[in-house]
Amino acid sequence: MLTIQLKFLNGRYHSTPWGRNVNEGVVEWPPSPFRLLRALIDTWKRKFSDLEEIRVTNVLEALAVEPPRFHLPRASSSHTRSYLSMNKKDLTKNKKEVFDAFVVISPDSSIHMNWHDVELNPGENEVLEKLLSGLNYLGRSESWVEASIGQNGENIQYNCYPLKDVEGQIGESDEPVEVAGVIQKNEYEEAPFSPPGKGSGKKKPVKNFLSWLSALCLTSKDVIDFRLSHHPAMKTITYLRPRNCFEIKYESREKERKSRVNCVLYALESKVPPKITDTLKVAGRFREILMGIHRKIMGSKELVSQKFSGKDRKGKYLKGHQHAYFLPLDMNRDGYIDHFLILCNECFDRKELMALDQMDSLWWWSKKSYDIRLTPVFWGKSGRLPIKSSCVYKSATPFIPTRHWRKGRGNLLEWLEGEVCREARNHGLPEPTSVEWSNEDPDERHKFKMERSSLQFNWYEFIRNRKSDQPKWGYNLTLTFETPPSRPVFSLGYANHYGLGLFLPASFVGGTSPSR
Repeated sequence: MLTIQLKFLNGRYHSTPWGRNVNEGVVEWPPSPFRLLRALIDTWKRKFSDLEEIRVTNVLEALAVEPPRFHLPRASSSHTRSYLSMNKKDLTKNKKEVFDAFVVISPDSSIHMNWHDVELNPGENEVLEKLLSGLNYLGRSESWVEASIGQNGENIQYNCYPLKDVEGQIGESDEPVEVAGVIQKNEYEEAPFSPPGKGSGKKKPVKNFLSWLSALCLTSKDVIDFRLSHHPAMKTITYLRPRNCFEIKYESREKERKSRVNCVLYALESKVPPKITDTLKVAGRFREILMGIHRKIMGSKELVSQKFSGKDRKGKYLKGHQHAYFLPLDMNRDGYIDHFLILCNECFDRKELMALDQMDSLWWWSKKSYDIRLTPVFWGKSGRLPIKSSCVYKSATPFIPTRHWRKGRGNLLEWLEGEVCREARNHGLPEPTSVEWSNEDPDERHKFKMERSSLQFNWYEFIRNRKSDQPKWGYNLTLTFETPPSRPVFSLGYANHYGLGLFLPASFVGGTSPSR
């Protein structure tokens, strides 16, 4: 048993079946034994001419004894079109379209050709191995190949056989295909080929019969010049190959490549940056532009990411806070927004990351000019943000409860503590052990003081309502946890996905630079 393994290094096999024109766009599949033997002869003549002819002939005769069976890997067919100028001066009219059809296979897959009843002796095996090592391409020169003597393993499943080797009728999953084979030496010598000669007068030309090897070396030009209908050393063999041999089920790579990015931090650059009181407005504008970018990438409004829109395909609001948080940040505590954080509990997919990467500007004062530049400075997991978690958190923007307080609900502070604990549970955070107002003075409970600026804001100066909602009171709170939360930045309460109710570590809010 003999097996030859062919691996196409660039994943393409360029060839045209014998008797077909290249512009028909038909590919040869499987590779014909006739083509392989002629390629071995070419390698012998060009690279190993020192090998004795008798040794090479013995190997070629053994390969021509029987047609091989094939293992064909998953493949697809394709082609390119080129327009040749025909070497004319007028390039606009004198052009000819030329097809280049080829088979596409994985560079890691291999074709196995197996001769079940062929056995080579050590000397012949050495010659064949040497010839295969010098074989650079098979078919056209673009078909880079690596050929070797393969292992005769039982795990190889052959799926392409000569029709004569198949018993019974052709199955529904198979289709016949004509493949160029090689006539055996004994069969050829019964009717050898003699090139037509020229005689003078009544004298008949002397017939000069070609040997089997010489006939195998005849080129396509020789066949045309001799006006032959077929090659004298070739015979057509009917093979059965899988009917779906060129059908590949494409699988999305998004399933294989899982993103590890669930937050992106941008640095804002603007001559006149927005104030921290405009947090809600800036977050809404960022989301609006980001959804527009993602809509263009996906090609449809209905395919916009649910992480960005916060709604399902039916337009209903998502539950469980699985969509993204749009959080404007004032990192240097001067009263102006200088960073923007988009954070999600789930990782973003490839198309969502493409949209985030294209998010490079934001219009603020006028739609005609994008006067805020966005530069991503961090991509990754939220646990690796340049802000360290802490046990004590302070409000960076007003916390607005989602429900109203009234006298029948008890003490205001106790009610607020219950609301904060409920919100923390809903967002997957641990419940704080204590909730306090940052200032016990009733007149200062809603005041927001900047630590590094002369600017001072009252909580009521923040934009505290979306669309047709009524503005609500916001509270300046300090939360204490038994253990630091898994997320160094989080937001609770009304409009928490748009930056309201934002809590940052107390050391960070107090003016200490974030740990990097």
